[in-house]
Amino acid sequence: MRDAIGVAHVAHITKDPMNHPPARSSHFLSALAVALLTLPLAGCGAGEPDTPPEPSSAIASSFPGLAAASGDPTPSSMVTLNPAAGSVEQAAGPFDNRFTFKDLRLSRGAVRGTVTVTSDISELLELQVVAGFHDSSGKLLGTARFTHHLDGTHDHGGGESEAAATPGVEHFHSEEFTIKVPEELRSRVVSASVSVPVLVNE
Repeated sequence: MRDAIGVAHVAHITKDPMNHPPARSSHFLSALAVALLTLPLAGCGAGEPDTPPEPSSAIASSFPGLAAASGDPTPSSMVTLNPAAGSVEQAAGPFDNRFTFKDLRLSRGAVRGTVTVTSDISELLELQVVAGFHDSSGKLLGTARFTHHLDGTHDHGGGESEAAATPGVEHFHSEEFTIKVPEELRSRVVSASVSVPVLVNE
């Protein structure tokens, strides 16, 4: 009887008091946890590569000091002008000290004239002339624009040829322009105004 009690006592004290699983079970559980953690990462790597963003459908070129040629706001100075009937008046703009207008006229449903760049003799990169159309009360009815780009094919006018042919005379760039009055405004337009919101030299 005493021997049986001793054996039971030995069995009791050798039992793990924290009820820990055998070492082999602990290793198995650790390996299983690592495998579960790595499965999502492996799934991510097997997917299709990210689709690169599509390129913009338009490429915009810019030059120092050059505003976008399209969508430019109407010069505020045009709104306050009241040109005399049949005349074309220059409206104040940001580049007035860099060019001159010549032969401005409103005829045959269009504003015509010549703009000469006087501040620089280098190649003209970008030029925009905006024309405002006014009714008999001076109200601004609408605008239209003439734009010369770097690769433009517009006629440069006689001013450039004359300067180039005269020794010792600076070669200023002249550009003739014609800006048609919008069809829906022709019956109401009696005068016009012009301004240069974009002017860039090389």
